[in-house]
Amino acid sequence: MFFTIFLSSAGRRRPLLEGSLWDEIAPVLLHRDPVVLCASVCSLITTLSGTFTDADHTAYVADHWTAMLEESVKWIDAFRSANPQYQIVDVQYADLVRDPLRTVEDLYGACGTELDGSARDAIAAYLNAHPRGKFGVHGYDLAEFGLDAGELAALRGIH
Repeated sequence: MFFTIFLSSAGRRRPLLEGSLWDEIAPVLLHRDPVVLCASVCSLITTLSGTFTDADHTAYVADHWTAMLEESVKWIDAFRSANPQYQIVDVQYADLVRDPLRTVEDLYGACGTELDGSARDAIAAYLNAHPRGKFGVHGYDLAEFGLDAGELAALRGIH
């Protein structure tokens, strides 16, 4: 199951589908450009696996994680189709990056509530103290993984 734990409206961590949990939560699904997402995941997995071995797993990472991302989209679509009674809030990653505070406010609104002043102030303070790019920018090179942006964009199911 792609959703495992969420915070309930009371702030308690509970496993998904326990009791009436769906009546208390609104899962959030973050959407990111699939080509950039694939490059990001491949880069992350390569970096993490490189801490444990000198072996080159580049081809495996590219094949496996491209397939996993495609499967993830299928699982999410299947879950939505089978469970239309559950609200899932969709958020565009580009919106979150461009205007994080507004995106969080919109997210609260989509959940039927309002971001209170102290929470808004805390988010604004965090964003001011941690500006995007403060520690540089990480780039992704699909060619490093033998992947092609056009082919990834055309993958069935990734949208």
